[in-house]
Amino acid sequence: MARPRGIVQFTGTLNGISVYKSKHGWIVRKAGGPDPEKMKKDKKFARTRENGKEFGACGRAAGWVRKALFPQLKESGDFRVVSRLTKVFMEIKNLDVFSVRGKRTVEAGLQTDGGKGLLKGFEFNSDAQVTNLLKTKYTLKTGTGAISIQELVPKKHMNAPKGSTHASFKSIALRIDFNTGKFEVQESIAKRVALDNRSITLLLKPAALSQQSGASLVLLQICFYQELNGKDYRLQNSEYNGMQVVGVMV
Repeated sequence: MARPRGIVQFTGTLNGISVYKSKHGWIVRKAGGPDPEKMKKDKKFARTRENGKEFGACGRAAGWVRKALFPQLKESGDFRVVSRLTKVFMEIKNLDVFSVRGKRTVEAGLQTDGGKGLLKGFEFNSDAQVTNLLKTKYTLKTGTGAISIQELVPKKHMNAPKGSTHASFKSIALRIDFNTGKFEVQESIAKRVALDNRSITLLLKPAALSQQSGASLVLLQICFYQELNGKDYRLQNSEYNGMQVVGVMV
């Protein structure tokens, strides 16, 4: 809605004309963006079309990851995970040195060490990051997706939310083809531990994945519960649960 400014000045849109104040003074311009047909064909918008195509591909790739990990994300994902993952995928596809602009892909970007490094460490829940939840070292066998946590003392090595009495650990292996969206997911058996001072060793090994094409990701998931009368209750849905990419293999 246009708003009057003195006698003739206003901000907003009126009869197809937009008026607004910038640091350079009052600006008057035609409302709306470029003509859609012109953007599709005009050489001046070639770069815009290239960027749009690559952005769309990265968004689809992030959507495929959400689809593949939907059950896990219900426990340990935030509502912005797709947009955050799309941003990371945009950075990864920039490392594709094999394709022309407009056709660069996440899959090719992950062929580089830099691409793998950008995805490794990605947190699916920005409110409960595994890096903050777990304060001890672990080892990963990339060939099997097995995660080992030696001499874990939960009371000492974990930032557990108030009211929690137990935590569960899982290793999750995901094989996904970022060109087709085809995926496979395998989980380890969940290891439930009491949040006390006893030292334990955890081995989290998912079932083997098939040999389909694509990239392999290994994730570590940590969820918290409160035990009451022999039954576990998850704390505040997914607010306190974390999941992180700990390994990337292509």
